[in-house]
Amino acid sequence: MNVKITGYQKHLKHVEYKVTVTEQSQKWGVWIRYSEFRNLHQILKKKFPSELKQIRLPPKKIIGNFDEDFIEQRRSGLEEYINALLQDEDVAECMEINKFLKPSEPSKLVENDLTEENEKEKEKQK
Repeated sequence: MNVKITGYQKHLKHVEYKVTVTEQSQKWGVWIRYSEFRNLHQILKKKFPSELKQIRLPPKKIIGNFDEDFIEQRRSGLEEYINALLQDEDVAECMEINKFLKPSEPSKLVENDLTEENEKEKEKQK
């Protein structure tokens, strides 16, 4: 599984990060807030305490979290964080990671912009 954070969108009180996931020949995107990363981290710390000792979540920031430089720094840090989680086989295969990167809520999915990319990839393979 390959995960990249390829963008973000600002809302009134929070920022959502566009997490693009590629697994085998499938590609999809999910909108995820920093608070959801933080919640995942807390759950995984309890479930995998020794594995999570070396994996750091970018810190929370109360003031200035809409600053473009900060958002880019956090985007990069979150991408490193999620990929570090995926390096550990037990963590990568746990239910929490699966739900986090493959949500069942349609509102969490990035609208169809990745569908075209999937179709282009299929055409290249022919």
